[in-house]
Amino acid sequence: KYSNDSKPSFVTVRSKSFDLSSPLNSSNIVFTSIVLDGNLLHENMTSLVLRIRTNISAGYSSIWSDVFPVRWPTVKDAANMCQNWMKLSPSLSSDTLSTCPCTLRQALRDTGRYFVDPLCNLQNDKIDTNCLYNKGAAQCFRRSLHGFSTSGETCCYSSSGELLDAREVPHAGGTRSRYHIHAQGEELVPFFSYFQNDLVPFLQCCQYAFNNSLCQRFLKLRPPTTCQAYTPPTPAQAAGDPHLTTLDRKDYTFNGIGDFVLLKDVNSSMVVQVRAVQTRDTAGILQNATVFSALALKTETSDKIEIYKTSDGATDILVNSEIVEIVDATSNFNGVKLERSVGDDESVVNFLIVFENEDLSVSVDVSADLLNVLVMISGERYKGQIRGLLGNFNGDDNDDFITRHNLVLPSDSSMRDLHYKFGMTWEVQGNESLFNRSGTVNNAINYEPIFLEEIRNPELNFSVVLELCGDNKQCQYDYSVTGNEQIAKGTMKFIEKFKEIESDVQKVVRCPFLEVPVNGNRSASGYAVGDNATFWCYEGFQLLQGASFVVCRENGQWSAGSPVCVEKIVEDSPISSLVVYIGSGSGALIGVIVIVIVIMAVLKCRRKPKPEPDPEINGPIFENPIFLESLSSLGQGGAFKIPRPTYVDPNLLDDYFF
Repeated sequence: KYSNDSKPSFVTVRSKSFDLSSPLNSSNIVFTSIVLDGNLLHENMTSLVLRIRTNISAGYSSIWSDVFPVRWPTVKDAANMCQNWMKLSPSLSSDTLSTCPCTLRQALRDTGRYFVDPLCNLQNDKIDTNCLYNKGAAQCFRRSLHGFSTSGETCCYSSSGELLDAREVPHAGGTRSRYHIHAQGEELVPFFSYFQNDLVPFLQCCQYAFNNSLCQRFLKLRPPTTCQAYTPPTPAQAAGDPHLTTLDRKDYTFNGIGDFVLLKDVNSSMVVQVRAVQTRDTAGILQNATVFSALALKTETSDKIEIYKTSDGATDILVNSEIVEIVDATSNFNGVKLERSVGDDESVVNFLIVFENEDLSVSVDVSADLLNVLVMISGERYKGQIRGLLGNFNGDDNDDFITRHNLVLPSDSSMRDLHYKFGMTWEVQGNESLFNRSGTVNNAINYEPIFLEEIRNPELNFSVVLELCGDNKQCQYDYSVTGNEQIAKGTMKFIEKFKEIESDVQKVVRCPFLEVPVNGNRSASGYAVGDNATFWCYEGFQLLQGASFVVCRENGQWSAGSPVCVEKIVEDSPISSLVVYIGSGSGALIGVIVIVIVIMAVLKCRRKPKPEPDPEINGPIFENPIFLESLSSLGQGGAFKIPRPTYVDPNLLDDYFF
């Protein structure tokens, strides 16, 4: 329940005992509804946690339930709860813009900033309670928690993959929240603080009360999430016999042996290192090419994570130099989250490492032969601040090859120059290594890499390469150099995955939400470029300003402003053509003053006496000497028309005069 300072307080109630309809065991799950005696509950109670006790052979056992919202019997009860909350709850800061991804595909890829909402997950679509609090949404995401903020943001998407706006679909759309679902600290409890201060009020105002007006007022305090300010993440990759794509999308190949800085920021507060070893062909013979066998990474606010491919094809995970067994799908450590999943063919294990405070995620595919690495940087905070094998991330691929000593190689440099003059300068120095285990360098002294433009293998049947790789150059290179079909096919598959990710995170244009006019309505086909909206007014009102039909343009703006609906004015009113729509609220007084002035002006004009005839014009107009004298200038200055005298007989046609 809520106290006067809007902080939740707690009371304990005890209900009467009840019996489940049948025994509860691993093969028989029972669903039951529990109706508690209203006299036992506080009138302002908003949520409930149940303790269920059993009596088994005179011994007691109990479990605690999840937290549930309390739904009171009538719509009026919910409306009262909503209004009481509004009186106590401050609005959120308007300084923070909503930055939800515009599409479901973007949200799925932006792993550095967003994670799947456990309360609305597409993979749980067969569970009755899935998306219970966002009815109509197909999937929701939540913004990752940053250490400097305790607020949150929920982004929900339709079955077509478009972001839902809570002003359009209140039951399904996401909102900004006062507390993040994981926020904790003084007087903050993870999930429960969010539940009490954000979710329960939403349910009371927008679901239980069945009152759209209350819901719209709630959305003033918890604004709906939008995507106009969203900036998609930037991907980069290092795969196979390492083929790299920088953060500015420059492709190249690097075959160094040793430990290298894949990327770091200029202050070294975020570092990712990789270990490259000589690869073997299917017969186990060392080849003049390399693959990644290990990865280590950390930030100044996180634990250190190390991933090693072992000689027997297994994977070792070290956290702060200690080996850990990853059993759960998701494991949380200090400042870093690690998710584990297995590929469809079970030959590849994926590890997703997310540094929430850094807007950085690193995905690692581990197979029996190598590690393939995908890096995703979200937002703009690291623009121009990155160094290492993945370039400088400044938006220009012409200067990505910056050495450790800040020398820039031309973007069209040969692979040989890139290897020795760029890549090898990023070899990890002894005092900066993140690796706890030492690497084994096989015959590194005699190692000479093979460069793409220098491949000469007369024994290679290129038709076999084409059959295996098609037109994928990286796959062709890997098979030509290593002779290992698995490495080549793995490279091709990972490169295709990377291209799909690049497509998914492309920036899309969405026009802003269109408000429904007061005393009218509108229909919109969508908010993408080319979508349109139509406005109309209710009977007795007419459109003014804006346009009745608008189209979303490529610049993210509508073709015209939204109209307003004003009361129709009687056609024969003497001031009907002069009254304009002024506004409401504080502008209403100004509108009244303007209208009064207009009325006075009209009345004054109507009282103006009819002008007297010109005394110089006597008798018929065509016999007047002054008029006849003016005829001499008829051909000057353009059109041939008879000049109008100061006063003429009103029965004469105007078309004869200027």
